[in-house]
Amino acid sequence: MAKTHSSLTGADLHGPQSFDLENATEIWTVSQSINKVNLSGSLLPNDEASFDLGSAALSWKDIYVSSGSIKFVDPSDNSVLQTLTADSSGISFGGGNVSGSTISGSKLHVVGDAFIGGNLTLGDADTDSISITADLTSNLTPNADITYDLGTTAKQWKDIYVGRALVGQTGSLHISSSLTVLMDGKAGMLLPSASGDPTVSGTSEKGMTYFNLTDNLMKVYSGTDWVPVGSTETKDNILSIAADSDGDNASSAIKMRVDGTADAQNKMILQSTNSHEMTGSINISGSITATAPHTASTS
Repeated sequence: MAKTHSSLTGADLHGPQSFDLENATEIWTVSQSINKVNLSGSLLPNDEASFDLGSAALSWKDIYVSSGSIKFVDPSDNSVLQTLTADSSGISFGGGNVSGSTISGSKLHVVGDAFIGGNLTLGDADTDSISITADLTSNLTPNADITYDLGTTAKQWKDIYVGRALVGQTGSLHISSSLTVLMDGKAGMLLPSASGDPTVSGTSEKGMTYFNLTDNLMKVYSGTDWVPVGSTETKDNILSIAADSDGDNASSAIKMRVDGTADAQNKMILQSTNSHEMTGSINISGSITATAPHTASTS
């Protein structure tokens, strides 16, 4: 007795056979005892970018790809956009970009150059650590001025090696312990020195002092100029008091005051203009020798 087409199964089917619509909901159904379909050619859809392989509700379990690759194409011109290949060393994305959020549950190993655009966050807790073996070839600049610290009071850096340290005009340098400088293995206090007057940009630095190596003088910053503090030295049995001995300030003067610091308490002024002043009377027990005729008033 002949069987209907819908009742043909197993040995009743012999190749080559063609399959057609079996019912209103299923396009192609193959039932074999070994649950296997052999394909000796390419599996191609009959329309470009129209059909899926599986779905969100009915997905395939595993995909096995041999030595070939997975290629992503542009349906507008059928060009290959990106190629995904794999071998025993790992997965290769070629030269493409990875966009979106990428989460690695293990390690991320990048061989070659890595370029990261946008914001970068390293670690999510202070228990994480960052180790840098390579050298920095650029400046290390904070994103905002006078906002971020380098170290904390609880976690301080050990040694800092710099060619020059600049502290901003609004900042200050705090030393928690005594300032001790080791010179050739010997401890000693460091007295700042220079061969010329340092450049000062503001007026709030009044009172800064340094030793001028050229003039052999201590100088203090008045807010506008570096003013020599003066020197007392015994050389050849002569006591010298010098005010700006290099003559770079025409208004230099030695002022001797008693009972005050204002100009009203000036008793004697020796000026660089050679026009000197003296206040009060003079009692002389010896003689006075003048090299020029006296023209001043005797009153």
